[in-house]
Amino acid sequence: MITLDEGPGMALSVDGVETVVDTPFRPFAFPGDAATDCRLLGGPLVDFNVMTRRGHATADLVLAERPAPVPVPADATVLLVCLSGTATLDGTPLTRYDAALLTAPATHDLRPDGITAVITFRGAPQA
Repeated sequence: MITLDEGPGMALSVDGVETVVDTPFRPFAFPGDAATDCRLLGGPLVDFNVMTRRGHATADLVLAERPAPVPVPADATVLLVCLSGTATLDGTPLTRYDAALLTAPATHDLRPDGITAVITFRGAPQA
């Protein structure tokens, strides 16, 4: 999954199908083993990527813009990344690109003043 953070964007070709990724904070998911190519649309950019190994883990991404509780289920790990502006997590300030890894089952208080990525990772059952 790729999300444009800043800059003019990119034309991302996945298995021969081109998708323009030029709107900040709109995630675009695609399989990591697909044939990909990328063309910048006008200069440097910053993007945010979430990758997992198929069959071993999954990731769900939510972009938080408003205060909300962040639950950490017993079977998951949650990663927070402040993508724009600032945020507070349980009263602790986060600035741009600060991250917090939440592993114990609990519910946390997130108060973004900007956009914070909330990624919930779950491991796949082992065979």
